[in-house]
Amino acid sequence: MLRHLLHLFTICCVISLSVQVSLHNPDADKALARYRRRVKIVHELLLVEGCPDPDTRVRRSAPEDARSEILIEVEKAFFDELVKRLADCRQKNRTLITPTRTMPLTTTPIPRTIITPRTTTTPATTTPTARTTHFHQPGECEAAINLTESWRHEFSARDQKPVNGAYNCDPRDMTNNGRKWFRFTGSAGNGLLDHCIDEYRCGTHATLWSNATMPSAVGVSTTIPLYASYNSKCDQRSLTCSVMKCSDKVNDYIYRWSHSLTSCNFGFCGMS
Repeated sequence: MLRHLLHLFTICCVISLSVQVSLHNPDADKALARYRRRVKIVHELLLVEGCPDPDTRVRRSAPEDARSEILIEVEKAFFDELVKRLADCRQKNRTLITPTRTMPLTTTPIPRTIITPRTTTTPATTTPTARTTHFHQPGECEAAINLTESWRHEFSARDQKPVNGAYNCDPRDMTNNGRKWFRFTGSAGNGLLDHCIDEYRCGTHATLWSNATMPSAVGVSTTIPLYASYNSKCDQRSLTCSVMKCSDKVNDYIYRWSHSLTSCNFGFCGMS
């Protein structure tokens, strides 16, 4: 930073030298002092640039008691000489520095590491094409009605009469409605009750349940044993119903009243 500032100042001083100092200027002493300051600045620049120490004896060739006009000429000549030396020194420095800047960088060739892009061979089957298996359920499953009543659930309140103030009677009502397929869903649970519970539960008198093994094949109607729990006996009455598996989902079954009984009061009980 200092070198740049001194360089700019030198340029200003050189430009100002075009103004000739008159020999008969009464302010010759001021002009002499100004020249000596400029000589000092250029001398310091030579030292900063690393140039040889200039011979200061040149300006001592004039006696100190000489007229100011003569001393000005001596300082002016010395100043010109220093400026010339500074220019020559800078030119030499440039020629010395230039080769190092233009040295070829290919003397020791850097081994080219050819980076072959890692083809992480993502198998074409990594992202499988979404198999939209449009599985069509059996027609019985699509047409089945949903039993959603909360009073059908095993944990519902005891001794409810949800059908117009009376107990539910599935054998009669389902027979009258064409013995349609049905499923348990919502508040009624998600499947037929598989264990015995007390009578007067699930909105009826005798609760219908079954612990039979459910079918594993989809779309096949299977007849399973069905039990009626009442009079403090879990299998007071042995009946039957039809079951069909609709898909591979858990508890995806539909049921159908298939027994000839139509009397009351019996009702299917659901669980979760």
